[in-house]
Amino acid sequence: MAGSADRQILNVSVAPYFSSQWLTPRLMRFTMRHPEIDVRLHHSYHPADHRRERIDIGVNWGEGRWPGVDKIKLVDGSLTPIISPTLLARLGAETLSPERIAAHRLFYEFDITHWFEWFRQEGVAPRRLDAQRLSDSHALRRAVLDGHGIGLFFSSLIGEDTEGANLVRLSEKSVHTGYDYYLNYSSDIELPHKAKLFKRFVLEEAGI
Repeated sequence: MAGSADRQILNVSVAPYFSSQWLTPRLMRFTMRHPEIDVRLHHSYHPADHRRERIDIGVNWGEGRWPGVDKIKLVDGSLTPIISPTLLARLGAETLSPERIAAHRLFYEFDITHWFEWFRQEGVAPRRLDAQRLSDSHALRRAVLDGHGIGLFFSSLIGEDTEGANLVRLSEKSVHTGYDYYLNYSSDIELPHKAKLFKRFVLEEAGI
């Protein structure tokens, strides 16, 4: 193990939910592979201003239209309906039709139009929805896990929850938000070697 005086600090800007659900569970593998690098996470949805901030590389959320930034799409920002097995059992069903979903309490994070678009794809046109906005991914996931309703959530970030039977995906259809998670770094400043190693690791983990 490299001594603390020999370790290189790698400052990474990362969106909070992506950090907790995707990056942090994988980070130990990077640390084991590169013990000489001390990764420091700085939570932010938006890419850093690399000219002003000491951020080497980031994984952030957005449209990807960032001047002076090179980016690689890492995780898709599409949303799909999810429910807890407990609530599904209370409703006496193994799955729910779009009509039954429309009649239930719904949660969304970004815009209620995403729910209407999903119903449109399913051939259903509800006139109104009992939908509540929870403008935080952690809060929305928690509300669904606790059985308070059905959430429209990231289809690319629910794998562990569905495989572990914590959540049930109700449809193969999804709605894109217009935003995605991007690995990003300055296009004007050469990427340091420690950041190149991190970039390679993240792309490998994402299967890119």
